[in-house]
Amino acid sequence: MTPSSRHQKKVTVRAGDSLWLLAHQHGDTVKQLVKWNHLASAKVPLHIGQKIVVQAPSSASKKAS
Repeated sequence: MTPSSRHQKKVTVRAGDSLWLLAHQHGDTVKQLVKWNHLASAKVPLHIGQKIVVQAPSSASKKAS
């Protein structure tokens, strides 16, 4: 299941980013990112400038940050 468009956010991959790091930063799992972005596996390399769908943080997690 993809995050609803209301909670969906796209981030741009930067140097040093990994699926694990992006998942950790946005409260997702690597497995979710692989599924939402139609990646073959978690081992697929990310490219600088690539757009990745993540779950936008809820207002509660924004306050905790």
